[in-house]
Parts: sequence; C-alpha cells; structure tokens
Amino acid sequence: MPKFPRGMVRRGRWYYARTYEGGHERRLSLRTADYKEACKLLKRVRLGQDLDGDVNQPGSIEEVVTLAQAAKVWLSTHVKAQRNEKNASMTETRFQKYTEAFFGSDTPVTSVKRLSLERYRVWLKARKKPDGKVISLQTVRHILADLRAFLLWCVDTGHIARSPMPRKFLPHVAEQDPQGFTADEVTKLRKLPGEHGYVCRFLLGLGVRWGEAIQARSTDVRDGCLVIMKSKNKRVRRVPIPPELLDELKSRPGGKLIPFSQPGSFARMVRDLSEVDSFRVHRCRHHFAIEWLAKGGNLKALSCVLGHGSIAVTERYGKLSDQHVRAEATRIWAA
Repeated sequence: MPKFPRGMVRRGRWYYARTYEGGHERRLSLRTADYKEACKLLKRVRLGQDLDGDVNQPGSIEEVVTLAQAAKVWLSTHVKAQRNEKNASMTETRFQKYTEAFFGSDTPVTSVKRLSLERYRVWLKARKKPDGKVISLQTVRHILADLRAFLLWCVDTGHIARSPMPRKFLPHVAEQDPQGFTADEVTKLRKLPGEHGYVCRFLLGLGVRWGEAIQARSTDVRDGCLVIMKSKNKRVRRVPIPPELLDELKSRPGGKLIPFSQPGSFARMVRDLSEVDSFRVHRCRHHFAIEWLAKGGNLKALSCVLGHGSIAVTERYGKLSDQHVRAEATRIWAA
C-alpha cells in the first residue's frame, strides 16, 4: 500500500481529505476509491476548490466529534449490544470516572495521541480508591482495554484515521495461581449451619460462578444435572450434581436455589461463622477445579463443566496446588 500524502486518509474503500477550520479538524469526502484520482482531488482541495473545480461549498465537510459525544454513542449502541447489563454499566462508570476526567469531555477524539495515552496510563496507576488504596493493576488494565475498544470503534465509524494506542500498551498483570481450601477449611465450610452452609456445599460441589448460581432455579435440575441457561459465554451447559447434593436440592422448596444475591455480604458472614479468613466466593470454583484434577479428572471434561471457551483457560484455573505437588513428589521419592 503506497504512503498517503499528508492530509489524506482512507475509510474502507473511500478516500477523505483532512482540513482545519477554526482550530478544528474537518473531513471532506473525495468521493473516489481510486488512489491516483484521490491524489488529484486532494490537490484541488488544497487550492480551495471543490471537487468539480469551483470554490468549496459549505456544509460538505464532516466535523470531528468530541470525546463525550463519541463516547455517548459508543456506550449506548456498541457496548450495550456486545456486553451484558452489568459489564455495560461498569464500562460506562469507568469511562466517565477516569477517561473523561483525564482527557476532558470537550476534547476532540482526534486530539488523543500516543503521548497523552502514556500520560494517562501513569495517571491511572496513581489513582486511589476512597479507602486510600491505589487501584489495582488489573483495574488499570480494564480501563485501558475499554479505551482501546472505544478508539477502535472510532476508527470503524470514521472519527479517526487509526487508533493511537500502540500494541502491547496494556500493563502486564502477573498471573496468580488459583487458590483452593485446605481439607480442614472445607470441613468447616460444609458444616456451617443453615443457608450459609448449604450455599457453600452448593458452590464447592458444582464449581459454578456466583452469577450463575443466584440465577439457578429448582426447575433447572434435570436428570442429575444443573442446566445453566445464562452463562458467561452465553452457552447452555449441564453441570453434573454430586449425589449427596442432589438429595439436598430435591428436599428444598421450589424457586431459586440460592437465597442470597450479594457475594460480598455472603462472604463476610461465612468468614465470621467459619473463621476461614481467606474465604471468597470465587475460591470455591478454584477449589472445585483443583480437586477435580488432583483426583485424576479429565481436563477436557473439566473445561465443559466450568464453561470455558478454551481449554487453555481451564489449565490456568486448574493448576495443582503446592500441597498436591509436594504430596506427589513424596510419593515418587518413596517409590
């Protein structure tokens, strides 16, 4: 592809001329998909002529929109269509709280350059939460990923010629090994009284996500499996239910299987009741995967149970704990 002359860009098959009026960038369609013809028409535009050889006619040039204007359309159309309600809401909050706060809502989209992006990344890493703690590197990565998606959308819609965000711009987050529970901790969690103990047994026995668990109903229990209709990857999957848990589910009244909705308050109550200070809801899913593989379970079958789109994700979630590695090493040495 030849190098475009200064002031010419291409969107799809068509070429455009970039001009500046009143400090704002404007675009004029050259109305051709031929490169040589576009170069000739660009010279006419530079001479102040329209595409037919006369003076440029007003109203034929497209104005570049501001960051807030483009973001409003992006959030209300693309984001809502591609992401679920929760993620769309989080994206909108992050964009307004960080991106618009740094760049300014009246800033033209074309003013976002690589240098300003690098300054933005440094600014993000220094942001603090209300409790005084710096936001995590994972949160910084999510915010920058949203901005990257927004800039690529701006390219597709013709607001900018190309995304100013370079490759490998997002910070690298060190992979953390999944953490399960010890045998003593599992015993404490399973023996908790009332609904908290039941929910712990449910999560430890099925390895489902919290969002999937709170949406499950008694009618979803079919042929010894829990049928999950609304999963993260929008696929229907069937999770086998352990026999002891299946008997407990059958004895419960109809309706929702989980009587809680907020994972944070549930986890705090479990920590108080069980004295397992490290309890988090998602650790039950990690523990399920670790135990499955430690007992010789098939990796592909585990991927289907967990609902992963790629087996590589299952390998990351199902790493053996140090405890199991040491036990295996001891067995081999003894042999």
